[in-house]
Amino acid sequence: MSTGKNIIKKYFPVIILFIAVAFLYCKPVVWMTGTWNDKYVSHYTPGPWILFLSLWVVYLKLPELKKVTAEGDARGLYIIIFAFLLNIFALRTDLNRISLVSLIIFFFGFVLYFFGKSFLRTLWFPITYLLFMVPMGFLDSIAGMPLRFFVTDVSAAFFKMIDSLDYVEGTVVCLKNIGPLNIDAPCSGLNSMISLAAVGAVFAYLTQKTIFRQWFLFLLSLPIAVTANIIRVILIGMVAQGISPEIALVKLHYFWGFFVFALALAMFILAGYLIRWKTGK
Repeated sequence: MSTGKNIIKKYFPVIILFIAVAFLYCKPVVWMTGTWNDKYVSHYTPGPWILFLSLWVVYLKLPELKKVTAEGDARGLYIIIFAFLLNIFALRTDLNRISLVSLIIFFFGFVLYFFGKSFLRTLWFPITYLLFMVPMGFLDSIAGMPLRFFVTDVSAAFFKMIDSLDYVEGTVVCLKNIGPLNIDAPCSGLNSMISLAAVGAVFAYLTQKTIFRQWFLFLLSLPIAVTANIIRVILIGMVAQGISPEIALVKLHYFWGFFVFALALAMFILAGYLIRWKTGK
């Protein structure tokens, strides 16, 4: 009986802390999970897959954690307080994304306060990686349209080179004997870019030995995703001209999305192994 009371007494602050977290972060978490199920608006996040990948990295780090002595650091309490204050501000101004960012900051403070800086040094990546769970629909207005114009210009240049281009208007590429190909929002490549960046971050972290190489490979995911998307648009146009517009635009509609991600992922993995081969590690 006394043992049970000792356990409750020992973990009582942690229990109270997580009750407070559940109360303070209920609204933004519900909003976040709701966006994951929204099929009509792209929020540019892989959603729950990020949580599973983060936990998987933590699992891989368990052997390292077992070698580290847990020594709580009082500085973590200041981070926890800052995270709570930031969340209160975000809730009052209805900024759900800021609330979710403050939750990730809270995890940093929690690990530091209860386990110490050695634990935090080991777990910084899986905690930071949770940022990919946050819906990033705002990226459409920032990067979506410039990417669409870039994809349009490069695709149009290719079709002009093979004498298949009729004209270009905005983000519409009109091909001879086929008609217009509209480079709309999904064709910007932003979705595949975010997904590849999310997978690439884990791949780079686990396969590259230095921070510079990790960041270099991670940043490569962006041009690789755009390149793969340009290849998709070109292939759609060539299939439409060479076989049938119906096959290219209707029957293979869902195939192209999987194709782009698979192609980008293959290019990314190849780049990672080339970096390791070039550096000899």
